[in-house]
Amino acid sequence: MDLIPTPAQLASAAANVAFAALNGGSADPRPMPRTLISQTTMGELYSYDCPTVGNPILLVPPNRSVARAFDLRRGCSLVEHLIQSRPSYIVEYDGATDLRECVEHVIPDSVREVSADAAQRPVHVVGWSLGGILAALSTAAHKLPIASLSLVSTPIDLSGVPALAPARPLLDLSAVPTPVSAAYRLLGGSPIPFVGEFVANQAVQELIATPLAKLRRLDDREFLAQVEAVEQLSKQASPYSGREFGRLFHQVPAGVDLPGGAIRLGRRRVRLSAMEVPVLIVAGNVDTIAPMATIKPWTKVLSGSPEVQFEIVPGGHLGALTGRAAREDTWPSLVEWFDTNN
Repeated sequence: MDLIPTPAQLASAAANVAFAALNGGSADPRPMPRTLISQTTMGELYSYDCPTVGNPILLVPPNRSVARAFDLRRGCSLVEHLIQSRPSYIVEYDGATDLRECVEHVIPDSVREVSADAAQRPVHVVGWSLGGILAALSTAAHKLPIASLSLVSTPIDLSGVPALAPARPLLDLSAVPTPVSAAYRLLGGSPIPFVGEFVANQAVQELIATPLAKLRRLDDREFLAQVEAVEQLSKQASPYSGREFGRLFHQVPAGVDLPGGAIRLGRRRVRLSAMEVPVLIVAGNVDTIAPMATIKPWTKVLSGSPEVQFEIVPGGHLGALTGRAAREDTWPSLVEWFDTNN
């Protein structure tokens, strides 16, 4: 609103306040209908209800608690957009799930099941944030029926993620233990959900610069709905276990420097450079969680891919995936990518 609101702005603000009061909020939080396809002790695979046919899409979140980012709210849901043209699925798993289990079983098994459920069609895999790292490792480690891989807001150099700098002493798994890292090992991980809370709060800060932002935009129902939905997502977010995040934090940056982009995951040596599927990389232009410098190295690491496309879109870490601008930039780019690699 203007510093001195116009009558029309005041009327809109009053209507928005009344709407929120009558409906319990500004956002429509109803998730898109979906059906449980399979369930194990490690996670679940869901199919979104849609009448469409074609090569299916599998969405891979960082963990179950933030899986809702793909289906944030009615009117601003990537899932709602995708099911208009293609069968869509999502795999959900706990942040405490062993990372090797994710790469060896959870994600590969989900890809195979999605393909089987969709008449053996190849799958378009879309990973967001750390979910993109797990999706990429799974794609490189196995021969899977994958049509393409899309990585949204996915860093490859975790050492350059500013939000994780305060946690570095906790995540130090080097050969020379410090008192802090020794205690970390003894406890089996960080005793506090530091990383998850910090990252979740950063997503909100990208959208809300100050507490006065809501008041200034009280006449903008779309803005209020988006803020409300992001705040709810932040409250639901939970972190990886400290031990598992520590493994990922140190293995991935080290892997970037190895010849051929190889990363050691347990006894397996995963060569990202051997990936043989086309890859779309999407980076937000104002992402403070995964700055562009932490994402850009994918273009060098994925040297074996037949095509690596790098796109910069408006938005931050979450906004690049499901911000209001994503409807005009990220989502059409994804659909065009799927059509090109059908």
